[in-house]
Amino acid sequence: MASGAEDATIRIWQLPEGRLLKVLRGHEDSVTSLDFSPDGTLLASGSADQTVRIWDVSEIKEQPPKSDLGTIRIIDSQLSDPVGSVAFSPTGELLATGGSDGTIQLLRVEDGELESALSGHRGGVESIAFSPGGEILASGGRDGRVRLWQVPDGQALRTIEYPEGTIVSSVTISNSGKWLLFGLSDGTARLWETTRPD
Repeated sequence: MASGAEDATIRIWQLPEGRLLKVLRGHEDSVTSLDFSPDGTLLASGSADQTVRIWDVSEIKEQPPKSDLGTIRIIDSQLSDPVGSVAFSPTGELLATGGSDGTIQLLRVEDGELESALSGHRGGVESIAFSPGGEILASGGRDGRVRLWQVPDGQALRTIEYPEGTIVSSVTISNSGKWLLFGLSDGTARLWETTRPD
């Protein structure tokens, strides 16, 4: 398990006993989002310091617990705004990042280069999630919108809107790809069919 904190550190824990394995240092502000790659060898982190980092965590379990110098950073990308969310694609080839400016960037994991940028939210992107096949990306924002995008060309497929002041704090797509589940700041969760017409 990985956890990120306001002290800019990331901690890797061994479950189920909860033993601390390693502390990763490098961010200069709060760590806002984490995601493991599908094969578990990489960890992506987004931060309020406007950077996205990808860490090689494949050997952490074999390193001494006292080591806290971090691991090899495969990507250390400087973005234009604080990063609120990160998510690996199911193949592990792309990393999606959601920024406070409402933009989603799709980065190639291999080299950190920008594949495409998706714009449409009017506020920060709070959460992003890929469908199991990786062909659809869901995003939820501070503007009360849930958006579905086609990957990788960024075509907007649909938008679900809630009243001003509502924040979409989390989104996920079911393993079947049929259902979209998201949580709202009013304390409710909503379930939609991904193919349901607007």
